[in-house]
Amino acid sequence: LSRLRPLLDDAILTDPPSTELFEVYLATLEQLSPEFIGSYAAEAEPYARLLTRLLQPRFLESFIEDRSRPIALRALAVRHLNSDRTHTRLLARLTQPSQPLPVRVEAVRSLGLTPDEEAGVALLEVAVGRSNPAHLRADALLGLARQPVDVVPAAIALLNDPSAGVRLEAARHLRSVTVTEEARAAVVAAMQTLGGEETARLHAQLAFAVGSGAADHPATPDAWEAALGAAGDPETGRRVFFSSASACSQCHIVDRRGGDLGPDLTNVGRSKTRAGILDSILRPSAEISPEYQGWYVRTADGRIHTGRQIDVGSGGKAELYVQPGAFITLEGVEEYGPMPRSLMPDGLETNLTVEDVRDLLAFLESR
Repeated sequence: LSRLRPLLDDAILTDPPSTELFEVYLATLEQLSPEFIGSYAAEAEPYARLLTRLLQPRFLESFIEDRSRPIALRALAVRHLNSDRTHTRLLARLTQPSQPLPVRVEAVRSLGLTPDEEAGVALLEVAVGRSNPAHLRADALLGLARQPVDVVPAAIALLNDPSAGVRLEAARHLRSVTVTEEARAAVVAAMQTLGGEETARLHAQLAFAVGSGAADHPATPDAWEAALGAAGDPETGRRVFFSSASACSQCHIVDRRGGDLGPDLTNVGRSKTRAGILDSILRPSAEISPEYQGWYVRTADGRIHTGRQIDVGSGGKAELYVQPGAFITLEGVEEYGPMPRSLMPDGLETNLTVEDVRDLLAFLESR
């Protein structure tokens, strides 16, 4: 029904904007492309679901740069840009102060996903710029953990930043990278001068950076419940989720960002309580959904490979679904079967402070 195309741009004007509706909008445009319509009419594939669906070239870029579009929708469009180097330059430009803040936020978060020197330079500029909003600077520091640029000196300096959120993310960054002995000494010296109410929290993060690790954690789920106490901060918890320390986003997606080896957690707060989420973290093998059953394959060289889906063929070959979102082909298969435990390893909470877990729960519960 191509004649209805002019109505679509009005159909997405909801307040507040709907992420789900925007995704349906993009999917509808893919099916209204001349290429799809032609392939459908020609029955180019035996099933319509096998036909290629693509947006018109540069549609997203044009949508983002169209200032007549609502800012919130332009920000949603940023999430759909490919998280690879093809859009690094555009994303870097979208972080500039001349852009609307919601667009800048999404651009900073997307830049942090792909290791790239140009992305690192743009993120560092945001992180150290005190005229930028504190939450944007904190997000930039989070993204810098994946970038091939050395920002350790800048992170040490930011431990004394006026913003508590920036100080915390600077400490978290320092625990996510390898520091030299000189930098380690600088971190130790900074720890001795830190002040303010969050001193203990900063010290707990920096203890990982200098190799002393975290303090003793609660030993049981009940002890964790007692130690966590009141609800944490969801925004800080979002950064915990996407940090390298938690490893959550390596296997789970939130708002189209992350890995898909585990369940999508975008709306996890609809199906699990705070206690249920905590139990999933502390005891990941207690409940495993069938569609996320882990499989192992042992090959002739003695190596064991694990993944989420398996397709065993003839000739001693098998395909296994692994990160980052692709099947690998294994030859010389000698043994395979379902894993007795979850793909999610035990003990991930030991990489986090108690405050990190509290904030992480607040974030997931808010979804």
